[in-house]
Amino acid sequence: MVVEAGTVLAVQKAGVQSMPFNAIPKCPAKFENNNLHMATGFFCAGSMALHNYFQQGSKVYPVKIEVNPDKGKVTFHVVSCDECNGINPPTGQKGEVEFEFPKGYLQKASAGEVEDTIGQVFSIATNDDQQAQGGAAADQQPPAEQQQPAQTAQQPEPQTIQLG
Repeated sequence: MVVEAGTVLAVQKAGVQSMPFNAIPKCPAKFENNNLHMATGFFCAGSMALHNYFQQGSKVYPVKIEVNPDKGKVTFHVVSCDECNGINPPTGQKGEVEFEFPKGYLQKASAGEVEDTIGQVFSIATNDDQQAQGGAAADQQPPAEQQQPAQTAQQPEPQTIQLG
């Protein structure tokens, strides 16, 4: 359950494995050389009944981002935004993507270059996308027009700020 709404990401490439949040096997997808490779390994193959895949356009929350410059790896841990995706009852699916770069690349790459690579798999959802979300905060408070009675809109005098 999301207690406080945060940044919502949109999945740009299908193939990120999703599993129940309490599932033990760790099955990260790998993104390397502009290609997304589905999770492999004994535990991942053996847990086929537990997992599914986030589809392109699915909304997720980033819950943890790990950066390991020595190994050239950035790992995104995400959880589904079921409310954003219109899923009820909530499923609480999690997923993981390891972005793999050549050794030494992260020490000299600009933030923009790394963001461009990550942006091929996850992008920040737009406000239009997030409005469909409703968000946990929206459930806790009514819209502003319902909080206070309507008042005549009057612009306050602009304030002058002086530096020094």
